[in-house]
Amino acid sequence: LIATTSCVSNSVKNLIKKSLNKLGGYLLNEWQNECTLVIMENLTVTVKVIDALICQKYIVVKNYLEDLIDSIEKKNTEFPKPEK
Repeated sequence: LIATTSCVSNSVKNLIKKSLNKLGGYLLNEWQNECTLVIMENLTVTVKVIDALICQKYIVVKNYLEDLIDSIEKKNTEFPKPEK
């Protein structure tokens, strides 16, 4: 997972960074085409969101990472879907 954030506070960004590290991913400060996710607290139209839409990447809220970690820890065979 390679992600960037948009419109999140520093405290939330730190939580996101920790979650990504648990998943073997990392956080970039700026949008790059290699990003697989843009993580936000609430959906707001930003340059990063527009870039993600153009590149057909997922835009998710921070809870998605928490749900993904929870699913992995419980050894579920189905992971949460980013589009939800």
